[in-house]
Amino acid sequence: MELINGVSDILNEEQILMSEWEKRCKECHIEYSYFNQDGIVSYEKWSQLPEGKHILVILKETDALEGSLAEFLRNGGSDTYYRTWNNVARWTRMILDGIYLERVDRELLDNSIKEIAAINLKKYAGGARANNREVKKIALEDVDLLRQQVRLYQPDIILTGGWGMVSDFLHDHVWKKIVHGTIHENVKIVNGSRIYGISGLIKCARGNQLL
Repeated sequence: MELINGVSDILNEEQILMSEWEKRCKECHIEYSYFNQDGIVSYEKWSQLPEGKHILVILKETDALEGSLAEFLRNGGSDTYYRTWNNVARWTRMILDGIYLERVDRELLDNSIKEIAAINLKKYAGGARANNREVKKIALEDVDLLRQQVRLYQPDIILTGGWGMVSDFLHDHVWKKIVHGTIHENVKIVNGSRIYGISGLIKCARGNQLL
C-alpha cells in the first residue's frame, strides 16, 4: 500500500493518539468493556482523494462493537450495517460525484465508506440507542483528544449524525477551539471546513449548493 500526501504521517499520529485514548479508557472508564478505535477507513483511498474532498463523519457511539470501527468498516461491516452507513455512502457520493442516489447497493456502500474518516464522540461501545447525556459526559471528559483527532485529519467537510446533538457538541466544545487556534499556537488550521447536519446536507445537494 503506497501512501502519499503525508498520509503516512497521519497514520502514525493516529496510532499514537488511539493508544493514548485506549490507555485512558482502561484507567478512567473501566465500566466499559470495549474501546473502539476509529478514524480513516482506508489510508490508501484517503491519500488519493482530490483536494477539498476529505470527509470526516462524526457520530455518537457504536452499537456494542467489540473492536475497531475503522477496521469494521474497512472489512465490509456486517449484514445490517447499511442501516446507519447507507446514508453516509449517499452523502459521500453527493460530495465526490455531485449526484444524489435514491438507491445505494452493497458494492457502492462498501466502496464509498472506504473514502471517508469516521469517528465517534464516545469511543466506548454503547447500545442500539445512544444515551445522549452519557455520550456528552464522556465526550467532555475526552474533549482534548477529540480536538486532536479532528485537527489531525484537517477535513474539508464534516458530516454529523445524531439529530443535532453531535453538531451542537462540535460547535460548542470542539470546532470553536480549533478554528480560533486556542489548542496549540502553531497548529495549521484548514478554515474552509464546514459542518453539515443530515437534512442540511441533502437540502444543499439537491439545490446544487453543496460545495
